[in-house]
Amino acid sequence: MEDILLSQHLLEACTPDLYNGNVFRITGLPVYASEKEIKRAAEKQKMLDELGVKGETGSTPFPLPSSPSSDRIKAAMSRLKMPEARVIDELFWFWPLDEFRNDLGYQSFIKGQTDDAFSHWTNETMGEKGGIAIHNIAVMFHLTAMDWSNYQLSQDVSPERTEKIQNYWKEAHERLKLLRQNEQFWTAFKDRIIDLNEPMLTSGFVRRIIETFQVGIASIHAEFALRFLENGKRKIAAEHVSWLKLCCPKSEERDLVLNKALLLHKNRVRQSVVKMPDSIKSNPSDGAKIVAQAVHTLKNEKDIFALFYTDDLNRAGELFDPVITTCINGLVSYVKTTENNAEFIRLLQELEPLATSVEIKDRLKLNIEGGRSCLNKDRLSFGYKLLESIDNTEGYIAVRLHKFKVEFMPLLSDFVEKEGANSEAIIELSDDAARSLRKISVDAYNSDRNFILSAEAINLAKLLARDNKLIELIAEDIKTIDNAIKEATCHFCGKNHSVESQAKSVDMHTVTSSNFFGRAKEYRYMAVKIPRCLSCSKEKAKEIRVAFIVGLIAFIITTAIIPAGYILWAIGGLVIWGVLTGILDFLSPRKGKSSYSRIQELKRAGWSFGSKPS
Repeated sequence: MEDILLSQHLLEACTPDLYNGNVFRITGLPVYASEKEIKRAAEKQKMLDELGVKGETGSTPFPLPSSPSSDRIKAAMSRLKMPEARVIDELFWFWPLDEFRNDLGYQSFIKGQTDDAFSHWTNETMGEKGGIAIHNIAVMFHLTAMDWSNYQLSQDVSPERTEKIQNYWKEAHERLKLLRQNEQFWTAFKDRIIDLNEPMLTSGFVRRIIETFQVGIASIHAEFALRFLENGKRKIAAEHVSWLKLCCPKSEERDLVLNKALLLHKNRVRQSVVKMPDSIKSNPSDGAKIVAQAVHTLKNEKDIFALFYTDDLNRAGELFDPVITTCINGLVSYVKTTENNAEFIRLLQELEPLATSVEIKDRLKLNIEGGRSCLNKDRLSFGYKLLESIDNTEGYIAVRLHKFKVEFMPLLSDFVEKEGANSEAIIELSDDAARSLRKISVDAYNSDRNFILSAEAINLAKLLARDNKLIELIAEDIKTIDNAIKEATCHFCGKNHSVESQAKSVDMHTVTSSNFFGRAKEYRYMAVKIPRCLSCSKEKAKEIRVAFIVGLIAFIITTAIIPAGYILWAIGGLVIWGVLTGILDFLSPRKGKSSYSRIQELKRAGWSFGSKPS
């Protein structure tokens, strides 16, 4: 439990205020300060307080932006008595290369000669105390980068300075990476903990610090990103997110950082709708106001999550989509009670950019379309009421179509003039009008078998329809009605209604298999009924009688002249009858059976006239 607590101490310390709150930066004491040095510094501070004199912080080379108050110094002195806090502050401050503090780098450092200190430590990185030198250089770049980033939070800096700050961060991360991999330093760190001889610093402490060190560095960038975003500096915030990802290439580490940084914001998102269902249920008319408050919270928080989850928006969606679903449900309850579709649509549109999953986006879209449809119907309510009246008109179907043309079409024309032909409201009304006409057409077709009236209604519907699916349905209806009209009209004259009992039956066949000699072995047979009116049927019967009489007269005459050949003359009479029938068919203005569409289809498919192969 202690190890976990200590690693948590490190994570809590790793904020943009890491160095501003560092005990050794505030007090000016060295990391190896003994109890005697600490006590003497405390007594000095007490004396200064009693005299009312502002204390001096010593010759620290990286002074704080503002001199610390005596209370702040006393609080820092108290932290030196807390082993966990002191060790973390030592980790993020400058160490002498030996306990006597005689190395040239450290001597330059305490005199404020940071450039000289940097040079000396750079020369020592490959030496016996190279790990500590690497640590000091890493802290120097890290502290400088953080001081300038803190300055950036409240002040605008030049592009040149901005580039320098980025370079400080680059150098800091390169040195921190070397430090993390340097066993020499971590051995010295472990020895330092042993020297402190504090019971709460267990043997696993160093391991936990090493494991959480990089996560802690990344947490600093997470907090910087949040602060810069809050100050309206999104570009700089995004840069810190990039540094965060560089520190934590592994998703598990990155999740640990983000869960810590965004915990408060996640709770805000979830809490925004906790009471919403009960509140709207008890008072639906306040639903819009309740949802609007949640939407305001979501919009503010979404910007934060979008910053951190640019490469994985589904992670943000896991949090936001259930909350958005609750908002949608609340708005549906609200609009059912108030019928305030305008406010319903407005809030749904504000939720749209916050949604991530396709399912939620589709649901928002459908609800928005439904709300707009209701708005349009409210505005053009008289037109919809008239359509409903036409649909419910009893009596002859022709009366419904007449009422549509005489009453609704002029009204639609007025609406188009006011709204515009391509306005959403007119498109919806036109589609509903087309559906009403389609009902008339279907009723005329099925109930009255009045195909002409059905065709008139469906062709008018074709002119009004705008929805693609509706247009496809109407096109199919037109084909069906056209075929029905053809079946109801005599094929031969093309004018009169056909009479079922007078239909012309034409035998046709097709060979399905043949023998070795090519003769038909199996075949299919079909009798095609060609629609025919009573007049054409009578005309055909008359032509047959005329041909028969002519053939009979020819037979009688030839038999009287040459009695012995009456059989041949009978055959000749039949031939004359057949030829004459064909000539009369050819001379007739009526269509022949071969031009009938069904027969033409069969002939193209290989069928022939006759009930069987000849």
